Amino acid sequence: MQVSGPRDETQEERDDRNLIELLQELRVAGLGVQVLFGFLLALPFSSRFVQLGHWQRALYVGILVVSAARQRCCSGRWPITVWCSAVGRKSTWSGRPT
Repeated sequence: MQVSGPRDETQEERDDRNLIELLQELRVAGLGVQVLFGFLLALPFSSRFVQLGHWQRALYVGILVVSAARQRCCSGRWPITVWCSAVGRKSTWSGRPT
């Protein structure tokens, strides 16, 4: 165990703290994506949606697809797997919150 840095924490403790901070940021971003995705899903039910042109509908579908992909990437085990591969650790997350 090497203690380094101004916080007197080991490299493992620093990695754990960074993981917790990263996951917190993903939770905040995920909430914003969920709100955007919900708004986009409700949009076709408005009366003005039928007045959109072809390119506007294509833009809507593109944004909807990107939003759905972003939602998928921010949920589940994917962010933790990416983090563990970045720091060279084996993922020990069981998929169940503690």
